[in-house]
Amino acid sequence: MMSFVRQQIEDEQGIALMVVIGVIALISVMAVGGFALASQSVHSTARLQTEEKSFQAASSGLDRVLATFSQANFQGQNSYQVSGTTPDGSYLVSVGRDPAVPYRFSIVCTGTAGTETARVRQDFYFLDLWSVNIGQGENPGSPPGTAGDFNGGPEIHGPFFVSGGNFNSNPDFFGGPLFASKDVSFGGGTGWYPEPAGTKYVIYAGGACSGQDASKVIVQHSCPDIELPWVAADYMASMLAKATSQSADNLRGDGNPAVANGEVATTGAVNTYTGTRYPGQLASQPYKVINGPLSITGSSASFGKVSGATNWDDFAFDTVNNTLYVEGIVYVKGDVTIGSGVANYKGSGIIVSEGDVNIDTGGTFQPVGGGSGANDLSAENSLAVIGTNVTLGRDSNFEGTVFCNQTFEIGKSSIFQGAVHANLITNPSPPKAELWMEEGMAAYKVPEGMPGTATDPRGSNFGGGVVIPGTWSRIQ
Repeated sequence: MMSFVRQQIEDEQGIALMVVIGVIALISVMAVGGFALASQSVHSTARLQTEEKSFQAASSGLDRVLATFSQANFQGQNSYQVSGTTPDGSYLVSVGRDPAVPYRFSIVCTGTAGTETARVRQDFYFLDLWSVNIGQGENPGSPPGTAGDFNGGPEIHGPFFVSGGNFNSNPDFFGGPLFASKDVSFGGGTGWYPEPAGTKYVIYAGGACSGQDASKVIVQHSCPDIELPWVAADYMASMLAKATSQSADNLRGDGNPAVANGEVATTGAVNTYTGTRYPGQLASQPYKVINGPLSITGSSASFGKVSGATNWDDFAFDTVNNTLYVEGIVYVKGDVTIGSGVANYKGSGIIVSEGDVNIDTGGTFQPVGGGSGANDLSAENSLAVIGTNVTLGRDSNFEGTVFCNQTFEIGKSSIFQGAVHANLITNPSPPKAELWMEEGMAAYKVPEGMPGTATDPRGSNFGGGVVIPGTWSRIQ
């Protein structure tokens, strides 16, 4: 009996030992497995952190390039690259333009952190303000501007921005695109002529869009709300100071070094006198600052000196050839009228008026040697006018640049070619008027010092363009 009990005890002890050994083995296996899992988790966490850093580097690089985007960086090419670093890693950005779609660009940025990379893409549209005719329509204290201010079947050529409204006057749209920051609609007689042929006319609509011909038009439901750099007292003061300083001599522009002003108050035909002069002011007065209204017509007496085909005063008029010469800034403390008989101009300057500007030539007013079509402007010959309101009279054709805080009015059967920024663009008297956006304006044809350019005297915050975001995606 005792032997049996002893045997049973020994058996139980053996089983217990085996259980203990099994438990120890299981714990060991679990410990090893847990260590492996922990190591793998630490490794995965580190990798995820590195991946996140590469993504942050890619996103930061994209944002940096987008914030400082300039078409000048292309230097005539269709793409360019930018590289840099952030606290998270390095990045390489490729910026490309879409040759088939005007104003469309893409940014692809690859971010690198350690051995990990990430890639993001942003498609967007970029609108340089002076590459678009703009009737902004929301200048405080000015009449509202809408699409309904066009009458009698006008023609609108090239890019055009309007705040919104109803194009109910049977307009014809050529080339495009059309930007409407709010709701826009079209009457049944609207004509669509996309360029190149076979493509569709593009409308960027910030609100609802109705009445367009779907077979000829494609609508992108995205549009910026553009705010124009309105002319204010600080801008006018800068222009007055500029005109005064440029009157120190009779060299074109500011003149360096300055030469004493030897002008005298005489008049006569430009080609029959010697010496220099300006219109009826004392030699001690700035000849480019007009202390009152200014009116020039084909019957006005010549003023200023013109010597040959390449030298002339900053401000002059040749009544024999009906040619107005404007370089730099001419500041007028009153209204400006450019009337019948003034046929052409030379120079790339600005006439700044404290009042209204009326161009009522009854015919063409364009650069010397210009033809009947658009695209006669150049860096050397591109006249700009600035006024509270600017009016282009009946049967008058002006090729140049316009900026006005209130209304730009195109008269009956008149044609404007160039670039205009205004609160309201209208043609109140049918039949049709024509509004043309000239090619290359933003690049080199807008005179120095115009509002919204890089040379705006108020600083760089008033220049540049507008980014219209498109699709963003992570592609790696």
